[in-house]
Amino acid sequence: MTPALSDPKQVRPVSGPNILYIIMEDCGPDFACYGQPLVRTPCVDRLAAEGVRFNHAFCTAPVCSASRSAIMTGAYQTYTGCHHHRTWPWRKKPLPSPIRHVCDWFRAAGYFTCNLQPASEKWVKIRAGNGITGAAGNGKNDLNFVVTSPRPVDPFDGIDWTERPAGQPFFAHVTIMETHKGAGWREARRKAGAALVDPVEIKLPPYFPDHPVARDEYANYLDAIGLADGFVGELLDRLRREGLAGDTIVMLSGDHGALFRGKQFLYDDGLRVPLVVRFPDGSRAGTWTTGWSAGSTLPQPCSDLRGSRRPWTPCTVTTCSRRDLLRARRYMPRAIGWTRRSTG
Repeated sequence: MTPALSDPKQVRPVSGPNILYIIMEDCGPDFACYGQPLVRTPCVDRLAAEGVRFNHAFCTAPVCSASRSAIMTGAYQTYTGCHHHRTWPWRKKPLPSPIRHVCDWFRAAGYFTCNLQPASEKWVKIRAGNGITGAAGNGKNDLNFVVTSPRPVDPFDGIDWTERPAGQPFFAHVTIMETHKGAGWREARRKAGAALVDPVEIKLPPYFPDHPVARDEYANYLDAIGLADGFVGELLDRLRREGLAGDTIVMLSGDHGALFRGKQFLYDDGLRVPLVVRFPDGSRAGTWTTGWSAGSTLPQPCSDLRGSRRPWTPCTVTTCSRRDLLRARRYMPRAIGWTRRSTG
């Protein structure tokens, strides 16, 4: 471990690239670019056309807090004691050394980190209204371990990349909450001019009851994905508008798979997620890979960007470098992957 990594307060000046990491809640790979014929997702489709699409990306847990604890550390949630969904605050423990939140690695490499969300005064109006945060993000962390730096409970430096000093590269995380059943599903059905999915056209898997309620529910899920696609477009437009698109890597994934028969269970429906990565230089634009990929491999290629490799430990989800994984120069697809769930 280098001295800079052993003390996150030691920051060395760097220049880009920026990284925008988009997580869509409770979302499987149900986009047009993944072969879903009934949903319109032009923004995610464009992102995939300009980047690389991973066709067999899986998370390591089928529920948000356990999966996010792995995604944001690169370590299996069972090793770090983060496998129980929504661990009570008084039962949470610090991460075992040398594992850290990915923000610590970015800070050590000179990055500003932020978790996009509305300013406090805007939250009041959102909660009093339709509850939609969209491209503004909702600030979700949902981690099953103790965070003390840079502030208690919050591992990020700020809530927007505009807060960073001029010229400092950023790692920005944003959660699009509207694919999670709730306000987003209702808003998708109310949205004027929306091309809603016809429940009659839904082809349900044989393990679902072929019933109007089941069809309508699944159609509503696809409607919410269409709504969320527009928020992805807003984020991409913002990068272009602010002159950042040419120096920002965009990564999009789900925190775990779809709700139906999947969430909380070790089925493909609960574990398979979308994963799309776009490089500003157009590397591998319009390509895809069918190799098995783990959602919690994301911190490794991210930290490799500035040469700040995390130390390997027996609990680390085996991964490879950004060059190996995303540029496919020495990438060897895995034959097997590990996923785990708890009783929580």
